Amino acid sequence: MRPPSVRFKRQIVSLAVVFPFIVFYLPFEDESWSLYVALCVSYTILVFGLLWSDGKWRKYIDVHQRKARDLMQGHAVFLLVMILWSGYVDLQGPGCPNGCSTGLTTNSITSLSSAVLELSRSGGWNRVG
Repeated sequence: MRPPSVRFKRQIVSLAVVFPFIVFYLPFEDESWSLYVALCVSYTILVFGLLWSDGKWRKYIDVHQRKARDLMQGHAVFLLVMILWSGYVDLQGPGCPNGCSTGLTTNSITSLSSAVLELSRSGGWNRVG
């Protein structure tokens, strides 16, 4: 039996990203934390799913003799910085010059998802590393 193709693995990752977003966001959308949790879980699945689908797990972990813990800690720090930054921007309120108090809005999420989609279509993740 042949191993699954990269395209099939990426389709699995795509479904695995959307499902937790729906599970964590829709039932709790009235809570202020639901969007952050849904985005963090989905982004984490995307990062580790792409490592798995492209077969780069060995390149980042085994070849450089790093521990998976180091990769997870770096990812957790990135998520923390992004959450703190978006909270800081939200706290600036109307006094922030040039209307920078956007935080995580539908428009910013839509533009970010469009950029990620274009990057994945262009094969940008294949050239990383």
